[in-house]
Amino acid sequence: MNLFRRRQDLLGPLLLMLNAGLAFVLWWEWGATAPDIPAPLGRPSPAREDPPAAQFALPPLESYAQTVARPLFNMSRRPEEEDAGVKTAEGVFTLTGVVITASGRREALLVPRGGRGVTRGGVGDWVDGWRIELIEPERVVLRRGPKEMPLVLERPSKGGAQPGSTAPLPPPKTPLAAPAGG
Repeated sequence: MNLFRRRQDLLGPLLLMLNAGLAFVLWWEWGATAPDIPAPLGRPSPAREDPPAAQFALPPLESYAQTVARPLFNMSRRPEEEDAGVKTAEGVFTLTGVVITASGRREALLVPRGGRGVTRGGVGDWVDGWRIELIEPERVVLRRGPKEMPLVLERPSKGGAQPGSTAPLPPPKTPLAAPAGG
């Protein structure tokens, strides 16, 4: 037990001397300067001149023809027509009705202008590259990228009413009374 106590008493001064020695070595290295390196023998290298600063000029627009012809972020890699958002949607669909399903989902009934039948879709569905954004009782909003196209419900009209306008419906016909006794 006495031996263990004696070792413990010597441990503190021993660590103190070790730290002092390390501090001295660090001080010595920090104060030392880098050794002088003699210059290489031979001819001195000629001074290099910096190259002139590069002048940047944009290439002519004709050099971007392939980029325009095959746009990177278009799935078909075909360019979109100018103002295609407005002209395409009006020329492609006619809104013929809005229905509410048994589950309460609203769906738009769209007829392609070519008359290829009725296309039915709800909010979030895609119809011929157009996404259905909003369905209201008399109006549907389609979106393709940044272009938005509202379609108004077209009702059949009598006379010279414009397509897309809401014409009043004819009053319902009352049935004739059946003859009595027969």
